Amino acid sequence: MTDVGEVTESPPTVFVPSRRMSAGDREVSLELRSLADGRTAMLAYSSLDRLVTGCGEAQPWVSIRADRLGELREHFDLVLVDVDLPEGLRPEPGDQPVQPPVRRPDRRSGDDRVDG
Repeated sequence: MTDVGEVTESPPTVFVPSRRMSAGDREVSLELRSLADGRTAMLAYSSLDRLVTGCGEAQPWVSIRADRLGELREHFDLVLVDVDLPEGLRPEPGDQPVQPPVRRPDRRSGDDRVDG
């Protein structure tokens, strides 16, 4: 487990599990995980291959510039990097995990948005 404040080097882009999006959606819901100790974790993968290996082929995802993860910090306590989820926690085709959208202010338009 890596606390986002402890990350010293990271790839320029990370791949983050999300809910499935529809055409025209302006925001994305990231898939956050509740841990046994009460903290909330965001999963991040250093490559798309690692995300597929760790979460399965049915996992929707978004790419986010690694240097922007700090802007989302209020929504999670730590980042888990390149972890393999057990089969029972991986999505099946058509699954829709229930998570509220993670939003951040878009400085250009005043809208709230998560962009990758």
